[in-house]
Amino acid sequence: MPLQELLPVFPWKRYSKKLKNHILNPLCYGTFTEKDTEGRNLFLATASAGAESDGNYVTLSWLVDCDDGVIVDAKFTAFGQSALLGAAEAISCFLIRKDYGQAQRLDSYILDKEVRDRADTQAFPDETLPHISLVIEAVKDAAEQCSHIELANQYVAPPVSSL
Repeated sequence: MPLQELLPVFPWKRYSKKLKNHILNPLCYGTFTEKDTEGRNLFLATASAGAESDGNYVTLSWLVDCDDGVIVDAKFTAFGQSALLGAAEAISCFLIRKDYGQAQRLDSYILDKEVRDRADTQAFPDETLPHISLVIEAVKDAAEQCSHIELANQYVAPPVSSL
């Protein structure tokens, strides 16, 4: 058996182009402070997952509108594998203008689907799922911090006429 078949292909080659772009050109990298909320009726939610000693650590920071629970802006900091950086960036971009209730319903499949190039090809290789799970854990923790904010009434379709 040739050596190439024995060696697994490095995950970078199996990342989608969209995911690689999130990793190489992050738009949401950074943090927020309490000063960013002053006079703006915003709540600062910050959540972390992982540990630097384990080699993978992520922190998410959200500015959440106190009137309706909408995430006005999102940022992240991360230390670790490229998949962790890409997942944190992709989810931060995805959550802007969503409410924290929608954020609570996110899972790894929705995140992967968001950064796919083709519908039938995963953006993240299977071995990167632990990194995605860290980001999802931080999202759930940040959303839990916002639970005191009442969500805006969701859109309800008008009733259909029986005629």
